[in-house]
Amino acid sequence: MPWQPEKININEASLEDLESLKGVGGSLAGRILEYRSKNGNFRSIEELKKVKGIGDKLFNRIKDKVA
Repeated sequence: MPWQPEKININEASLEDLESLKGVGGSLAGRILEYRSKNGNFRSIEELKKVKGIGDKLFNRIKDKVA
C-alpha cells in the first residue's frame, strides 16, 4: 500500500498547509482562512464550496485530502 499523507484539517490548517493542496494557490488559501475567520470552523468539508473559487471540480480534486 503506498504511503498516504495525513489529511489536512481545514479548521487548523495554515496558509502553507492549504497551498500544498493541488489547485489551491495563495489567494484561494487566503480566502479559505478568511472564510474560517469570519464564519468559525467548517462544519463539513462540503462547506469549502462556499468559499469563492472552490467549485465542484476543485472540491472533488481535494476532498480526499482534507478533513
